Amino acid sequence: MGTQKSYMDGKSYTATVYDRAKLKAGNRVAGPAIVMEMDSTTVILPKHTGLVDAYANILIYPDAHPALKGKAAAKGKVKAKAKATPKAAKKPASKAAKATKPKAKAKPKAKPKAKPKAKAKAKPAARRGR
Repeated sequence: MGTQKSYMDGKSYTATVYDRAKLKAGNRVAGPAIVMEMDSTTVILPKHTGLVDAYANILIYPDAHPALKGKAAAKGKVKAKAKATPKAAKKPASKAAKATKPKAKAKPKAKPKAKPKAKAKAKPAARRGR
């Protein structure tokens, strides 16, 4: 999107500005950077890198972090997990099949009976001698 003058860690920097909607899984965003979207802004500090994961999260690490040195990170690619495929809709069982399979009925839970509370007798106030 462009650049923006910014003040981070007590110094002035020119940060690169990114549109969050355009980031894809495996993208790396080197700091100083500002990632903007409609309802939030993410700041990546100098000497830090943001990795976009398969779920479009930005994982921000210091540049010396081991996550940035892995094989996938070195190539700038993060393997995306395959999306779950929808399960096939089950066909309703025939009436005959339903009749042969008895369903277990849930037993109602017994409620514990409340014990009657004994009324406490009022004690007369103790008198103190003077």
